[in-house]
Amino acid sequence: MTDTDGFHPRIFQFNDAITKSLPILDEDDIGDLTAVLKALAKGRLPRQTSIVKVLNAYNITQVTAKRAWAYFHPITVIPMADADVPRPVIDLDYHILDDLDKPWHSIRQSAEQQYDGESASYRFICFIHKHFIRRGNDRQRPVYTISIWDRELDEMAWHDTYSHERATRQRDIQNFWEIVEMRECTFVERRSEFLDSIRYRMNYRACEKAEATIRGAILPQDTLYSIMSIGLRYMNQGNVNRRVDIVPDNIEFFSSTARELLPRMFVRLLWLYLRAPKAGSEKDWDGRMDGLNDDEDTKEYIQQLQITDKLGWMKVHVRRELEAHMDEPKGEWLKRVEWLFPALRI
Repeated sequence: MTDTDGFHPRIFQFNDAITKSLPILDEDDIGDLTAVLKALAKGRLPRQTSIVKVLNAYNITQVTAKRAWAYFHPITVIPMADADVPRPVIDLDYHILDDLDKPWHSIRQSAEQQYDGESASYRFICFIHKHFIRRGNDRQRPVYTISIWDRELDEMAWHDTYSHERATRQRDIQNFWEIVEMRECTFVERRSEFLDSIRYRMNYRACEKAEATIRGAILPQDTLYSIMSIGLRYMNQGNVNRRVDIVPDNIEFFSSTARELLPRMFVRLLWLYLRAPKAGSEKDWDGRMDGLNDDEDTKEYIQQLQITDKLGWMKVHVRRELEAHMDEPKGEWLKRVEWLFPALRI
């Protein structure tokens, strides 16, 4: 880690006198991390109110975060284009607005420019959307899509991985970006140019193939997995890949089961929980984890995250990701936690 770790926009609470690279986790942060970790261990869809928090937290856990991060705005409900509703408003976090005012240095340029303290940190500004469709028993169900503004390319990509009623969602999202009010947001100021920059990524067939395989319907709300996959892909490759918006169209990606997706997220979030100072006791944090082997409370916490036997792929990938993480400077200390693998049942 470098001294520049302290310059990123502060979405979480930090105390530079303790550490510049890790946030101080408060009760809400820990609650969101725990909710997502438990859901991933049991094969359940994480609660949507925690998804945005943990995706933003994933930035912090990156091993080689070269200031090409992704900011995730709270989930936005997209009204139908012809609905009689108030004009939608998005208020970006003031840290992000401040970052948008700083110059973005291309990932193709030198490391010295990339780490300039006055340069921008966030390459991607991400908006997860919630649409509603009727499928099965005439009940409205949510479908998730995502729009991502890419400062490297000066364009936005909208991804819709669900195969049913895409044309309706495209019409609704076009209308949304045409009328939404975003105060002080620079990339929408020239609205017509911004609208022309949107790329509609809808050529996904993995959902159809999965439905053909199981001979049944994929629930619309399960698209949250694929949207998480897209967000994780952007963060995993944002500092090396200019065309990260070209997303794989396969079952592993649609379901987020590939090793570099949910399994890696599980490992990185677990590391963050174990490593970061906790609010109220942060002054006791000294940067070392020497006492973790004797910490019964921590062991009990880990045991609630045991990965269910039905998720064989998750067990295998999480173990491999943990082993890989232990070979990195950030995770080397985990090798001393001899009870970690048994506690997770991997």
